[in-house]
Amino acid sequence: MASPEEMLQALSLEESQSSNNIAHQVSVYKYRKKQAANDAQLLMNRIALLQKEEERARKKIEMTKDRADEIIAMRNEHGNAVSHSITN
Repeated sequence: MASPEEMLQALSLEESQSSNNIAHQVSVYKYRKKQAANDAQLLMNRIALLQKEEERARKKIEMTKDRADEIIAMRNEHGNAVSHSITN
């Protein structure tokens, strides 16, 4: 059977290991929390960038549609002018 001193040493060692384990768990938790916050920030930045790119693409599409409408209108005007000059 173990002496009281040996039992106290064993108990002290268990408490020390338990304390170290808790400290390690807290450290891991803090690291993961910080990493999650960093990941969230990166995702928010990426979303903002994609939204800006989408807006630029929409503006370019709108400009292209407007230009196409202008070209069609000019063709129609030119076609009407040619038809009018041929009939006269």
